Amino acid sequence: MDIFTPLTQPLALFEAAANKDYLKALGLPTTWITTLTKGHEVFFKRTRFSRYQQRCLASARKNGHTLATLAIIAGANFKKELHAWQVREELCRMEPDATKMYAHIRTRREALEPPPARTPEVTTKHYSDGMASMTITGDNATIHDLRAHIHDYDDVEKLFDGNLSRQPTTTTAVLTLDELDQIIDGDGEEITIRLTNGATITGADYVNRVLADRGYLMLAHPEQGPVNLYRLSRFASDKQREMAAAENPTCAWPDCNKGADFCQVHHITAWKDGGDTNMKNLVKLCEYHNSINDDARLGNGRGYIERTADGTVWISPYAYANAGNPRTERGSVNANAS
Repeated sequence: MDIFTPLTQPLALFEAAANKDYLKALGLPTTWITTLTKGHEVFFKRTRFSRYQQRCLASARKNGHTLATLAIIAGANFKKELHAWQVREELCRMEPDATKMYAHIRTRREALEPPPARTPEVTTKHYSDGMASMTITGDNATIHDLRAHIHDYDDVEKLFDGNLSRQPTTTTAVLTLDELDQIIDGDGEEITIRLTNGATITGADYVNRVLADRGYLMLAHPEQGPVNLYRLSRFASDKQREMAAAENPTCAWPDCNKGADFCQVHHITAWKDGGDTNMKNLVKLCEYHNSINDDARLGNGRGYIERTADGTVWISPYAYANAGNPRTERGSVNANAS
């Protein structure tokens, strides 16, 4: 008997491929094992769609489907099992042509599982290498109008030659007095300044784009810090929000790059526990990290943000889970460290 004869009887192969461990013991490649066991599951394993299964087997035998095309049929998965069986039956009735079968699956998927309707939106993403990307979704006319004017990145830069502002005036640029001195002395290219929307610019860019226009610059006393509101209000004022963003231009949780402009103001000591609404007790956290912060210091496995002499730091849950005084335990990560 020709050693390749079993390959000409693919349904028999699928029927015999019930034991994955046995196939592994034979030394078959993982992809082969996956194909054979999936074929067994679809064509021979017990299912509540047994009538579909029987019709699929009959049509597959009648039309002479090969191992390759039967694998395509078995791999036609849909969110609803009924839809999967309907499409499999349709494929079994087709000629064993892989190209046409793949095209049929795509067509049926578009009909049975249409993608969710798109809505106009603008999204941005910041990367650790200092780059960022923007995705704009809108109606065809608007996008084509944009495309007609934007062919490359130089065209994006030209947008700011007109009336379009480079940064909204509510975005704060954060720099120390030493950095400001360096910029004034002409060493701006050596300084990297982070904006509260998550972006970074050089000191020279800062002079050209912010100081030359209307922008905010926060210079706080190194010891006294900004003005406090204490218990007068639970909610931070606009100025406090700006100052909290200046201290942490991105979410204070380690390795989170969510821009402060898109974060929430978090009370380091919870308001309900007597925490004041002052700058010493406020920090910017994104919605997710604000929700998982261990406000009660009970050891929820996520840790919490604390303020120390070094600024705002994240306290590891392992540093205080079994400690009597969690605030004095080690294991913190400086949220402001780069």
